[in-house]
This record gives sequence, C-alpha cells and structure tokens, in this order.
Amino acid sequence: MSAVRRKKLKRFVLDTNVWISYTINGELEWLAHYVLQNRLLIYASPLLLSEIKKVLQYAKVKKLLNNSVISYTNVISAIVIMKEDVPATINSPDPDDDYVFELAISNKAKAIVCGDKPLLYWEGSPIKVISKKEFEMLY
Repeated sequence: MSAVRRKKLKRFVLDTNVWISYTINGELEWLAHYVLQNRLLIYASPLLLSEIKKVLQYAKVKKLLNNSVISYTNVISAIVIMKEDVPATINSPDPDDDYVFELAISNKAKAIVCGDKPLLYWEGSPIKVISKKEFEMLY
C-alpha cells in the first residue's frame, strides 16, 4: 500500500463486535498504542458505546473479562472521539448497524472495521468496510 493511501486511511469507526474482540482478548492497551502511534481518529457515538456496554454485560462475555465493565468502557471512551448519533438512512444488510454507517459517513471516516461477513462483503456499501485483521495491517 502506498504512503499516500496509508495517509488517507486515518479516520475509522469500529463496530461493536470489534470492540468486544479487543476487550475479551486483552488487547485494548495494544489498540490504544496503535491508535496513538499511527495518529488514527476513532469515532464513536452514545449509541455505539451503549451497545458495547450492553454486550459486555452479557453473562457469556462478562465471564471472560478480568476487570469491570466500567473500566473497559472508560478505556474505550479514552480512545475514541465522541460524536452525536445521526438519523440512520442506510439500508445495510444488518439494519441494526445502520447507525454505524451513518457515524462513519458523517465524520468522513475512510472505513468501518467490522467482523460481520454480510457487511464485509456488501457490494453496495457507501463506505469501505474492512476486517479487524486488515485494520491491524494498515500501519
């Protein structure tokens, strides 16, 4: 990937499943370092943070955590730039994620980082959707 292309990919939105993956795998500290080192802008909204908190409280997820849900959400809040939610008008393959697309588009993100295959392979996507692995290999 050229230096010009890498420079353009600086703004991202991480979907809930990606945040949960970083959290349960003990990789939030690595992510924070990656974001700072590469001067990335990671956007979130109240709705996205609310969904992350909800998933972190699921019994099957909570048993995998070493710390409290609030400690993880505090770390996530420190990594992101908070933006207001905007009305969702996208008709994605997963309507529950339409707000993620709106968040990315309204903040001129270059890509959404996601683990949902229908979104990763959505040919009509108005914004690039990449996997966690692709995101980690960008810089």
